[in-house]
Amino acid sequence: MYAYASRIFNININHHFFEVGHSQSEGDAMHALIERRKKHKIIYVPQQWVTLIRCAKSSGEPYEFKEVNQDNILDFKQLLPCYKNREHDVNHVKASWSKIMHIHFISSLPNIIKFQYDYLSENEMAINLAQDIKTVSLRAVTRRATKEPQNSEQELPISTAYNAPLPLSTANYKDLISLCNSNAIPTIYHDYFMNLPHVKTILPNNMTDSD
Repeated sequence: MYAYASRIFNININHHFFEVGHSQSEGDAMHALIERRKKHKIIYVPQQWVTLIRCAKSSGEPYEFKEVNQDNILDFKQLLPCYKNREHDVNHVKASWSKIMHIHFISSLPNIIKFQYDYLSENEMAINLAQDIKTVSLRAVTRRATKEPQNSEQELPISTAYNAPLPLSTANYKDLISLCNSNAIPTIYHDYFMNLPHVKTILPNNMTDSD
């Protein structure tokens, strides 16, 4: 996804990973505040979460909430054939992804991931995504990457991940409707649950109702 975004939007991307045991962030405080505001409140439908989050702060700017619809969910697996190598660096050494602390994508080098195992180290390694494993230097890879013609956006096919809302299983749908019938869910919300997409037809052979 980073490689695609760097190329298409012509931007450089840096991602720094947290040190193990030092992962506290501003997001932790935000989530804790939302949980406190949720206490003693009942949420029936997803839209109520939007209102709760936007009203969670009692002072200062409210949290910005980005609502996502199905068209925003892209299938990045379609890009995998474009990226042949994700495991070995340009020196034929297997990258240890769990130990990487920093990755860097440069728009002018669309097929290169630069990475480091240490924040303070000046030793930067590289993975060439587009080529088979070869024992070449980073300088050679960089030089080749700048000379190679870049694929256009049309040559990197990507589409939405789903062509229709994902249906609930029959069992889950029946459970929700039973909550409506028993009035555990107030009548005002019944239409929302009754209109949820759910499995009503025979499923393909490779799927089961429990999926």
